[in-house]
Amino acid sequence: MNWSHVRLPARARRGLLYWVTGVSGEGGRVWSLESAEHADFAARMLGAGDLVLIPAGTPDLPALRAKTLTFDGALLATGDVAVVGGARLLRVQDYLSVAFTPVTGPTAVRVTGPADLGAFLADADLARNSGVFVDQLTHPMVWLGDRCALGDGERCGASTLSRLHVTGSGQVHPAPGGAPIGRVSSTMEELGRGAQLAAVRGDPCLAGVVSAPMLAAAVADRPWLGRYLRALDALRAVRTTSEARFRVSGFGARLVGGLRPHRMERADEPLVLFTDEDFVVYQPGEDRCLRLGRDDAAITELLVATASPDASALLATALLGFDRHFAEAAVVEVGNRCAGAGIRLPHLEGVR
Repeated sequence: MNWSHVRLPARARRGLLYWVTGVSGEGGRVWSLESAEHADFAARMLGAGDLVLIPAGTPDLPALRAKTLTFDGALLATGDVAVVGGARLLRVQDYLSVAFTPVTGPTAVRVTGPADLGAFLADADLARNSGVFVDQLTHPMVWLGDRCALGDGERCGASTLSRLHVTGSGQVHPAPGGAPIGRVSSTMEELGRGAQLAAVRGDPCLAGVVSAPMLAAAVADRPWLGRYLRALDALRAVRTTSEARFRVSGFGARLVGGLRPHRMERADEPLVLFTDEDFVVYQPGEDRCLRLGRDDAAITELLVATASPDASALLATALLGFDRHFAEAAVVEVGNRCAGAGIRLPHLEGVR
């Protein structure tokens, strides 16, 4: 995700992104406090590799070993705005109105209730079936909040307490809209047990605003949601350098006509994006893009859809009209080129 417009140190940018999305990466814990009076809780629990979002004006605490990122304003409800780290304003927007609201700066879009969840699922279904994505969600300054609860749960940090939010009354939640798991008087062990209980009842990061059974059923019915979220990332990445409207392979369109995937592509596998003239392969999780020619992009699409060099070569002969020997050589060449650029195509151990 491109954060060049947010003028913050790299560690603070990563921490703020994690706090918004709930999808953990490398680094320590990221906690947020609504009130400065609970700074001693953060000082008691956090270490030097952690980050705490703390209200501006909070007195310095010698015992606070974590790095601090101050905010002036609010970061919770729809319409809230805050100056974070003395940098740009961050606005909070509810999901239901995102398609009707122009993007004027860094924006965190949150699911705040059942209507928001329904709108998110409808938009995801539309993208999956027709390739139409909500324009605002692909804007480089928009970040979908709590996506760990919306299909990207493999990297959710709730169970490890790596993301927490503390309310003004001292209640502790895994996320601003999450289930309560304890109070500032709790020990780390007690908070951990609270998080485990919340996970058993349903997704802890949105359980405070959406019915857990409703959310669980919606995600279970759409095992491709994680890949949809990565497709939004991919469109956001290419939009930073191009005004062209890219299509995404597997979402209402395929570059190779007649292609029927042999399996469901995993969320962390590369995505092929294309227009009539431009062709890009995107590596999820790293915002890495590689521009290719049309034929190489088509081979890449086959490799992702089949996860097999041999099957990809056979499809290249059947669907692209390649000679078999040429197709086999093309698979090897494209696989090596992608590997050299850090694009991790699935199951290419046999390609040399």
